[in-house]
Amino acid sequence: MTDSGEYAPVRILQLKLPSGERLPILLEPGSAVPDFWAMLYVLVRARRLAQNTITNHLHAVRHLRAWERYHGRDLATEFHRGRFLSEGDIRSLADHCAYDTEAFRLWTQHEMRCAGGRHATAFPKNVLDIPVSAPIPVVSPHTQYHRMTVVTWYVDFVARATSRAGPRAATAHAEIRRMVATLQNNRPRASPGRTSSRRDHISASAFEQFRSFAHPAHASNPFRSDEVKLRNHVIVSLSYELGLRPGEILALWVEDIDTGPYPTVQIERRHNHPLDPREHQAVAKTQPRLLRISDELAAAVYSYVQIRSHHPIAESHPILFVAAKPPWSGHPLARKSFDNIYRSLANQNPDDLSQITPHAMRHDRACRLADQIASNNKKASANKSIKPIVEGEFTTLLMDYFGWTNPHSARAYLRRFNKDRIDEALDTYRSELAPSGVE
Repeated sequence: MTDSGEYAPVRILQLKLPSGERLPILLEPGSAVPDFWAMLYVLVRARRLAQNTITNHLHAVRHLRAWERYHGRDLATEFHRGRFLSEGDIRSLADHCAYDTEAFRLWTQHEMRCAGGRHATAFPKNVLDIPVSAPIPVVSPHTQYHRMTVVTWYVDFVARATSRAGPRAATAHAEIRRMVATLQNNRPRASPGRTSSRRDHISASAFEQFRSFAHPAHASNPFRSDEVKLRNHVIVSLSYELGLRPGEILALWVEDIDTGPYPTVQIERRHNHPLDPREHQAVAKTQPRLLRISDELAAAVYSYVQIRSHHPIAESHPILFVAAKPPWSGHPLARKSFDNIYRSLANQNPDDLSQITPHAMRHDRACRLADQIASNNKKASANKSIKPIVEGEFTTLLMDYFGWTNPHSARAYLRRFNKDRIDEALDTYRSELAPSGVE
């Protein structure tokens, strides 16, 4: 079976409307025809969300479609006839949501090819005669939880929409509530929240080395042209100094950088802006804010803007970072190229730098900010003219700096902040309790 058949990759098309709105659309397998129910779900339930969020919803719906195709199911038709997911269906779907999407598609192709295009049930004389294939790679519990959540929303939407005129419309609502509750209860019990501990082992020297490799004058800089070296140096410096997300960096406009006596970077939310030429727009995820940058970084940005102006296409749009190589020179830098910057730098010393990602840089910046505040409070304990920063002020400071609206986003760094204070108090307690020179 080829990829043009039933198990061809299902594409998600990014449409840019004349108003500037980006509208992701799920297509039928091997086709340019939109998936009807997925499109209706986006237009009715998800259109107010950000482009990346809608795309993530469609990834979950696409994964659900793979389950339907493999089992020969059509949930919309079944819901219209008053048949809803059983507990066995939901357990099967929960297991399916743990599989990697592309790995499951390739595995399905292989299984169908071995069965001659049909799912055959074999009854071997000896159970050892059953061929055992390699296990399908799985995703993290966080990804599985997210998929199950979106699948629940989507199934609830389709079931309610198709049951309004079905033969069991009067009794369907109770069945739908039962189905939705069971789907929610079958999500993985592990907390979907991210933990910060997995990045704590990356040393400060590793981040410094990574940053130094990105400097244009460093001998280990893996990039060739002077323009690419300077651009990538600015990108990595923005990550290190400010902890910006990739979307925030790629969404910067030239006018957002002030290289004057007090250089700053303005982070703006410009979702669906018509002047951004990209179909898949890079956007700032958090709230707008104004951040100071170092004089060295400001000088590097100023030099890069002068080089950027040499690309005629770059003058047709306001995006700061652009591709340097033809045929895309002057076009806004793609996310794939952004990720390749980090990968190329990490490959210069993979033993120490392989774990450094843009999000690890953001985590490191928040931790360094916590360390700076802890240092300030230590000085305040010895100098009454210095005002200490208390827990509530620390949370507010982090929220303002990173653009968070939810105090829970600062929780991981608040734990680090409080741990430092506890350790310092314990050291003081031990020194007061034990005589000098006694352990």
